[in-house]
Amino acid sequence: MQKFKKNLARNIPRVLGLGLFMQQLDSMILNTAIPQMAEALHTPTLSLKLAITSYLLTLAMFIPISGYVADRFGTQKTFALAMLVFLLGSIISGCAFDINFLIIGRLIQGAGAAMITPVGRLILLKAFSQKESLVAYNAYTMIGQMGLVIGPTLGGALTTFMNWRFIFFVNIPVAIIALFLVYEVIPNYKEDKKSKFDWLGFFLFGAAAGSISFGFSWMSEEGFSFLFPWLLLLVGIFLGLIYYFHAQYLNYKNILPALDLKVFKIRTFWLTMLGGSLFRLTASGATFLLPLQFQMAMGYSAFDSGLMLLPQAASFLISKQCFTWALKKFGFRNILIFSPLLVSLALLGFALISDWSGLRNLNFIQHFIIFGLIMLVLGFFSSIQYSSLNTLIFADVPKDKSSRATSSSGVVQQLGLSLAVCFCAGLLVGTSFISQTHLLGELSFYWVYLILSFLTFLTPLVFLKLKKSDGMHLIK
Repeated sequence: MQKFKKNLARNIPRVLGLGLFMQQLDSMILNTAIPQMAEALHTPTLSLKLAITSYLLTLAMFIPISGYVADRFGTQKTFALAMLVFLLGSIISGCAFDINFLIIGRLIQGAGAAMITPVGRLILLKAFSQKESLVAYNAYTMIGQMGLVIGPTLGGALTTFMNWRFIFFVNIPVAIIALFLVYEVIPNYKEDKKSKFDWLGFFLFGAAAGSISFGFSWMSEEGFSFLFPWLLLLVGIFLGLIYYFHAQYLNYKNILPALDLKVFKIRTFWLTMLGGSLFRLTASGATFLLPLQFQMAMGYSAFDSGLMLLPQAASFLISKQCFTWALKKFGFRNILIFSPLLVSLALLGFALISDWSGLRNLNFIQHFIIFGLIMLVLGFFSSIQYSSLNTLIFADVPKDKSSRATSSSGVVQQLGLSLAVCFCAGLLVGTSFISQTHLLGELSFYWVYLILSFLTFLTPLVFLKLKKSDGMHLIK
């Protein structure tokens, strides 16, 4: 144990990486199990999107509070609390007997996940010097990215050969190991000065985000009632406006609101935020659609579906090795304009394949090769785009506003991912209704991919407003 403690600095990123690994694994492992979960819980397949959107919603809502809790109670205690909350949510989700019980578990998981990543990054910033931070951050993210890589295959294997409940129970041993190591390795940084938190703004923003998110979720249900979701959307917009004026008043009084909107005045920040949100709305939907297509339209098992997603996961890792070279070669503006065009072509490829009548006559290996080649393009350029967005967004943010910018960007990103799932589910429902085809049939996926391809093709219009010089100081 003494030797382990002597290697404290080396082990901090690894222990924090376990939390990120668990979070990333959970975000990828669920998609392959959706059909089996829907059958076990006696719920329509697309209604299981609530298990994804509810998690992303609470993740977005609780991000602003993570810094306050860490400053008040210390980074070690907050990180341990986040792991415990995530573990509790995993156990509840794994024991769910209906969709409502599952949503409660996922809401709790999201609350824990909202503190894992921001507090982990805060610890890295405090524990390492600027020269050491890059190596530490790379070690931290590499462990986390393993969750993205093994998530689909592991989820498919657990669902096919064991039970879908184990996709949540697999978090238990990881969380227990991480909790033990947290108290051995992670320092408990704490602010002496007690800062006040904008609780009113926190609840106003949470209620607004929840109303809008669940309103869109309800709209993507089969045979939904028009009145209730529109009422939720109107309530959400109204509460959002109240929060806006509340935040403006606090800024006038020089009081920090729960979610600071002043950072959106920074040109590169709001352009990246807007373009990134539009890109996530369309491109990230493929992660939700592909496992459903493989299982519901093509008849593959959850395990085979997980294997089919391996090329996309592999392309994530490849892109990380090429990212720095691509930035130096082409610059932020060119990457952000041309990457969506190639992602749009990949989505168009999925559409053409889905409409190809000879597809059903091919075997698994042939499907794997055809889909895999397109997924390599989709995963590689999506990852390059996300990495560019996540880097450029802070290019012109002053250091004293970096914490507020991190919270704002994290909230918008998670809400964007939640809306992307609802948007794709709504497209499936809408296109199947208009074309009078099976909801999860090949023709429905054809139209959805076609629409997503067209919308992704339009996203570079936002990035045309960027200057060639934007972010160049980061590259140098």
